[in-house]
Amino acid sequence: MGSHDDPDLKARNEANSCYCLKDQGFSCFKSGVLNMEPCKRSEALPKGAPIALSFPHFYQADPSFLSAVSGLSPNKEKHQFYVDIAPDYGFPLAIRPRFQLNAIIKRDTDIDMMSNLLKN
Repeated sequence: MGSHDDPDLKARNEANSCYCLKDQGFSCFKSGVLNMEPCKRSEALPKGAPIALSFPHFYQADPSFLSAVSGLSPNKEKHQFYVDIAPDYGFPLAIRPRFQLNAIIKRDTDIDMMSNLLKN
C-alpha cells in the first residue's frame, strides 16, 4: 500500500496515485494509508466520505501514523492480509482479510473540540 511518491523506492507504488488528487482538493497520505474520499464521491457528498483504508494498527504504514496514536502494536501474524491460492486452478483455498477503516478528521473552527487540530 505504498504511496505513489514514497521516498523509499521499494515501498513506492505508482498505481496508488489515484488516491492522491491534490488538484481536486483531496488530501494525500503517506504509504500504508489510502484516502478513499475520491472513491466515494456522489451528488450528496461531492468531497466524498471521509474514510481512509489501512491495515490494522497501521501495519506496514509510514511510521508517522503509528507514532500519532498510542496503544498500537502492529503484528504481521495478526494484521497482514492473507490469501492462499491453489496454484493449479487459481482459486482461493484460504483467505484472511485484514483492514482498518479510519475516519478522516479535520480542523473545524466552528466546533470547539476540533478547532485546535493541526492542519495537514
